[in-house]
Amino acid sequence: MKQILFIQMLLLCTASAQAMEHEQLYSNQMPVSLERQCAKKIAEILISQDSMDALHANTGNDFTKDALSLPEGLQNTIRSYMPQQWAEHAVVKHDSGVLSVAFSPYGELLATGSRDNNARIIKTATGAVLHKIEHDGWVRSVAFSPDGELLATGSSDKNSRIINTTTGAVLHNIEHGDWVRSVAFSPDSELLATGSDDKNARIIKTATGAVLHNIEHVSGVFSVAFSPDGELLATASSDNNARIIKTATGAVLHKIKHDNWVYSVAFSPDNEWLATGSEDTNVWIYACLTNNLKNAVLIAYLRSCQDNKRQPNMQG
Repeated sequence: MKQILFIQMLLLCTASAQAMEHEQLYSNQMPVSLERQCAKKIAEILISQDSMDALHANTGNDFTKDALSLPEGLQNTIRSYMPQQWAEHAVVKHDSGVLSVAFSPYGELLATGSRDNNARIIKTATGAVLHKIEHDGWVRSVAFSPDGELLATGSSDKNSRIINTTTGAVLHNIEHGDWVRSVAFSPDSELLATGSDDKNARIIKTATGAVLHNIEHVSGVFSVAFSPDGELLATASSDNNARIIKTATGAVLHKIKHDNWVYSVAFSPDNEWLATGSEDTNVWIYACLTNNLKNAVLIAYLRSCQDNKRQPNMQG
């Protein structure tokens, strides 16, 4: 009975939308009371796995087609009645531990890096492995380019690779002197940064695989990250420092001192903040004063309070 009612509601909602389209009304609109009644009942059935199994058995592809053809407004209302839920979708077996995962920009692909010495490109919708990229050591880091056309891998075999995501072909192999721990693309996808235990960060041209800049550190480089505008690169190192580097020249603009290894760096999406995470139990948040005058005033005020040993008044 529950399933029959659900199908009737789907047909009613679809018919209502078609009628409104015929009358040149907005297809996302329908009487509020009808929409809420339909949405609430549909949501109740959607969150019941037994009901869903029965629906699929009785309606097959027609059920999916009808459900997805509902007006967008009604779909949003249905979602508002559903609690936040996550369900297992696919399991992709590897031959050893998985060290890194990354989604492509639009989520259609997933990349993994494993201790089985392989990177994989997986179709998210099905869990099918489309391509397997072999290394001679653990694959510690994977990253998609922002345009989705490239995948970068970093491995303990001392190599980083740039791969075509469509074909799985290795376009460029960049040799390092030790493990490659981190890889990251610039926002325009034209550059790749790598961090290695050989005490260097590299800025590489993705079109050719050529190393444009080699930034020396005193110890291994654990993490690399480009700023959202691509003008800066941040690095984290076991030499107890994070660095801010000018992408165009490879010059170190600032060095951020910690009391122990720095494991991670990240820029905020608005390009105004940099965070560093360290073994010294601290996370430092740095403000880019040239990008935000408000930040510059705030930092100057806090420094003044500190110098004069008085508490800042942050009200308002």
